[in-house]
Amino acid sequence: MHVGFGCGVLGEMYGDIKPKFDKLSGGLKDMRIKEKIYNEINMMNIEELLIMYQHISLLKKNKKKIYQPQKKRTIPIEKILEMSSSSKSCWSENIIQERIDRI
Repeated sequence: MHVGFGCGVLGEMYGDIKPKFDKLSGGLKDMRIKEKIYNEINMMNIEELLIMYQHISLLKKNKKKIYQPQKKRTIPIEKILEMSSSSKSCWSENIIQERIDRI
């Protein structure tokens, strides 16, 4: 069974998804996987296409979460000075000693 995307609701949702060769996207290997996916989608019925669309939506949602920059925890300078003031040793000498094998 062949399901086309050129018309109707699916055509509006997916547009023309036929793979095109793109040198920047990974070349021939990328082209092959796109062709395989395209061919599989063309053989799906409407129920399978709706499930596929749900999966794509979930992937996009998770992708946004993964690539969002994480907020770095900052410690106020006052807290750092308070924590370091109780140390009786010289931090710079300790760091030098710990890194001596890398010098």
